Amino acid sequence: MTSSTWTKSDARSFLTSEQTGISLNVYEVELNQDHLPLWGIPYSDGVFDSLRANDHLTDFFFYRFDKTLYAWERRETTQILPSGFQQETVSLNEHAPVIRKIVEQSIVEYFRHHDYRVYSVKYSSNWEVTLKKERAEVFRDLSLLPTMVFSVTNLFSTKSERQIIGLAISKRYIPKFTSDEAELNRRHIDTRDWDRNAKDEISASSRNRRLYLEGTNQADQYTNFLKSAEKPTREFDFLKSSLKSFAEICSKLFLPAPLKVAQFRFVNLPNSSFEASTIAKPQYYFQNEKTKVGDYYDKILSELRPYSYDLFANRIVRIVVVTPEANEGTVDEYLVKLRQILERTIHLRKIEFSVFTVQARQPYVSVLSEFDPLNFDLAIVVVSEQQKKIPIPQSPYYTLKAKLLNQRLPTQDVTIEVIRKANKWADNNIALNIYSKLGGTAWTIEKIEKNASEFIIGIGSTIDERRSLIIGFANIFDYNGAYLLGDCSQITTKANYTKQLTTYLISQLKTALQMKNIAKGESVRLVFHIFKAAGEEFEIKAIELALAEFTEYSIKYALVNLSYNHNYGVFLRNGNDTPKRGTFIQIATYQALLHLGGNSPVPVLIRLDKRSSYKDIYAITKQVLFFSHLSHRSFKPPNKPVTVTYPNRMAKLVTELKQVPDWDIDVLNKMSDKLWFI
Repeated sequence: MTSSTWTKSDARSFLTSEQTGISLNVYEVELNQDHLPLWGIPYSDGVFDSLRANDHLTDFFFYRFDKTLYAWERRETTQILPSGFQQETVSLNEHAPVIRKIVEQSIVEYFRHHDYRVYSVKYSSNWEVTLKKERAEVFRDLSLLPTMVFSVTNLFSTKSERQIIGLAISKRYIPKFTSDEAELNRRHIDTRDWDRNAKDEISASSRNRRLYLEGTNQADQYTNFLKSAEKPTREFDFLKSSLKSFAEICSKLFLPAPLKVAQFRFVNLPNSSFEASTIAKPQYYFQNEKTKVGDYYDKILSELRPYSYDLFANRIVRIVVVTPEANEGTVDEYLVKLRQILERTIHLRKIEFSVFTVQARQPYVSVLSEFDPLNFDLAIVVVSEQQKKIPIPQSPYYTLKAKLLNQRLPTQDVTIEVIRKANKWADNNIALNIYSKLGGTAWTIEKIEKNASEFIIGIGSTIDERRSLIIGFANIFDYNGAYLLGDCSQITTKANYTKQLTTYLISQLKTALQMKNIAKGESVRLVFHIFKAAGEEFEIKAIELALAEFTEYSIKYALVNLSYNHNYGVFLRNGNDTPKRGTFIQIATYQALLHLGGNSPVPVLIRLDKRSSYKDIYAITKQVLFFSHLSHRSFKPPNKPVTVTYPNRMAKLVTELKQVPDWDIDVLNKMSDKLWFI
């Protein structure tokens, strides 16, 4: 780093960060001025396409903003723009996306000019640069390539009321097989059922990597390396060293004159632009609205009883257990332990287990002739890890699950490997899953009284076996987290997404309003948690069409994209500590970061669509935190809210079950009062 940019102030910033500070992995890009002259022409598709296709204008970059197409030089050039372009003044305040793009392209062009491999990451604003000066980590035929990920972003300080260009930096290791398939086969690696790309070549997918590493006895070595490399302290060290490197190239970046990057500034929070605060986690409420402070929720549940205790106090719960006969004794011992947990922690006092064994080399469905599913409340299916890897159409687990769901009987799978490990944490979570699938509610979260009735709607997605995007189910939750409705008929593709979402919203909102006895004329808020940014022709159109059916209510809505596909990181004391769960950093008017604890520095990025009529980003973020304390799959709060995970799981499971012959998807609509999918 040059002396003009690496100052004592910067050094003190890192030192202070070690002692007290929260840091983002973002450098502020300080420019020598906040405006510049730029060439512009009225935008049209024809003009844009012709300019991009012109071989004599390759030294120019073209970018549309609003109704204008702007052009600037990528590098020193003698090329001349065609007539029609006029010089206009663009400013950071009024044209922030244009300035951001100028900075981004100057960095990309620098790396390309210096023979780095730089790639734009699909469906994101990230760029990846292979770090050619760093050694790849080699696991025989599989290498991990050190890669810098950078993104140039528009930030806005609500503290100082100013636009900011940010440069976010992180590091990852990209896997790549360095031997072709023939060579792997010569080394006795069976690649016949590996994942393949569009060219029918084996890919370095997570599944292929797992199969290769297990087959070469390198799985532990690989895992240990990544565990060490991904430590927050290592990531923060990379952030510091990258700052020095970027400072050294400031004067070498080519930007349209007279614009220059003065320096890349890194400071911890709070600073003149941003600050971090902590949103307190919600209280949990159990039977008769009782609550107690603590982190060991299984113990609190045991003491205070589940929220829906009264529904099960005098009810006999009948559970059918299906297991291979080779595991009968082990499963019998496990059921004794499971009964104790269900009685002591979950307070299910009247449980009847009926065990049916599957004979060797017989399909699981062979036991269906031995009992009537209508006589049971739940099925526990014992499988092995190996069985879960069998293709779905032939899978004994999925086949039996589909048959039982056709009879409206939810299932809980348990692997024999988990049963043998005798892990108390896993056993407690299995008991919690069982209770939820029975229709029980272990706890609800803090009730914050609001003048307007509020419903939270989650829309998820999954990828099917053909790698196609499947947009999943919308679920409606009450504002305190109570699960109100879940419709399972809305598995859809983009082609009919808008129409089906409109139909779904009309139907479900009508039911929800009736369930909550909301009178006409009352205020209602709808908060949509969506897996992607809202689209004008998709979510916006569907909501507007649906709300046209409810003009007698005063309805406001918020469209919220909850994303982990970003390049932000939050560090506490140089990565030596974990940021508090609930750490909140507002980085723009409609964007905020929420850290949900754990060892990873990656927060959830909350983006509120500016077309929303309800725009309280803090209240919405608080709601996301609260809903991440609602998972009835685990006693440990997860790092994603149920409004995202539940629809995703529903979509994924239904997509999988549709591969089983003769499965009836419509039966799930008759199970909307149970979390059958968790």
